[in-house]
Amino acid sequence: MLPQAEQQLLDLSRFFVIFIILNHLALNLIAVDQGAGNFKRFNFTRAVLYPVYVSFLIVMWATGVRQVKWAAIGLLVANLVVVLVRLGLVVKDMNLWGRLYSPIRAIKESIRFGLVGAAMPLYMQADKAILLWLLGAENLGLYVVALSASAAIGSITNSAGMVSFTAAAQVQRGEGFEKIAKTFRMSALLWLVFGGILAIAMPLLLPLVYGGEFASAVNPARLLIAGSAFAGLANLLDQSMRGQGRAFAGLEGRLAGIVVIAMLGMALSQPRGLMGMCLAFIFGQLVCMIVLVYCAIRNYGPDARFWNFVPGSADALYVINRITSFIK
Repeated sequence: MLPQAEQQLLDLSRFFVIFIILNHLALNLIAVDQGAGNFKRFNFTRAVLYPVYVSFLIVMWATGVRQVKWAAIGLLVANLVVVLVRLGLVVKDMNLWGRLYSPIRAIKESIRFGLVGAAMPLYMQADKAILLWLLGAENLGLYVVALSASAAIGSITNSAGMVSFTAAAQVQRGEGFEKIAKTFRMSALLWLVFGGILAIAMPLLLPLVYGGEFASAVNPARLLIAGSAFAGLANLLDQSMRGQGRAFAGLEGRLAGIVVIAMLGMALSQPRGLMGMCLAFIFGQLVCMIVLVYCAIRNYGPDARFWNFVPGSADALYVINRITSFIK
């Protein structure tokens, strides 16, 4: 699927397949902490990756190494450290001898979630593949920088989604709607506040972090803040649905999003260039979020309404008071 000019990536991609093994080992172990609500250990284990990887990159910079393969090797090493740390916690806290949970039952119960997970890479990379195909590697680089900058405050919905999964998994199907809806409204308002601040500060922050040569990514990054917000809110609802056992809800939303991104991406990229792809991403994420809102309403029954997801004045006042208290 890669253009002919990008064939040199194949060898590195084959080597990087090791990441799948390490990442899934880590994810399975970390998910135990998330399901149990042990967020202290959950966050600690996830955070191990970043100092290791960043240290590796600093060593590369200090020694003058400028090859992508070494950055990939550093990421593999960082994931290996995460696995070893989490295994160390297993040995510390649990008896390794005992009755095993049936692997057949585990596989049977996880098939639905596995099918959804298999579609995630396609969803996460669809916009980038289309842009690379239509506009080339230079525009792809600007787009990736703009997308990562626009998602700088994505921890708002990522953290809320992790907690929502645990909360939804610990109640019966159809229960706990008000908590999920309130989390959605609060997250939307926080995106509005901090997304606006990020948009204002983007001309200063993006060149400061990525370098002056990426200054042309400032306006695309501002535009993509809306898409990142929709994506984050969709992920929050997806996590809630997964916690309720509705694995395919997220897949439905993401398939709809991919179709919109592909259609609008091909239609808008040529006349509008990079900005056209940004618009395609925004509308794709919006459609994905709307589909997941519908899935949530369908799951939680007659008491769930679309308007329950729309922030009101009471929600705004609550957020303002919380932010004010935090500043004080």
